[in-house]
Amino acid sequence: SQVASLGYGRIELDGLAPQLGLAETQVIAQNADLAGAKQLVESLGIGRVVDSATGNIHTDFTLAMGRDWLQRLADKALENR
Repeated sequence: SQVASLGYGRIELDGLAPQLGLAETQVIAQNADLAGAKQLVESLGIGRVVDSATGNIHTDFTLAMGRDWLQRLADKALENR
């Protein structure tokens, strides 16, 4: 995955966020590692940081992928045609 290729290992990908109406991808800092979450957002080039202990609290970060993530995947698929 793109996230793993950036060197992040303990991250949960939450694939349900678009169906729940989340417009913007969220990088949830599980252990209040806001600097790390900000670095992940910058590395991905998408999303915003949320300081919360929701999702799997045994991870460093949870990615709640929003519609912007799906749009980005669609755009990349069109580029690769």
